[in-house]
Amino acid sequence: MKRWLDRSEGAVLWRDILLVLLVKCVVLYGLWLMFFSRPLAHHMQVPQDQVGQHLTGSTGHEVTGETHATHP
Repeated sequence: MKRWLDRSEGAVLWRDILLVLLVKCVVLYGLWLMFFSRPLAHHMQVPQDQVGQHLTGSTGHEVTGETHATHP
């Protein structure tokens, strides 16, 4: 009976899988370096507080439903 994967076919399969994974890692690392590693211009940086406020939609203070303005 012939085996499903011969020893040499199994070695070739593992080599191909390893090669594809290595190429994939190199491509992903290159994309990260090009697009995500640092901002394009230093003047385009935004303070972290402002980013947090924008994402959460809050001002950082607790909302009580009361206004501080008094009307006569």
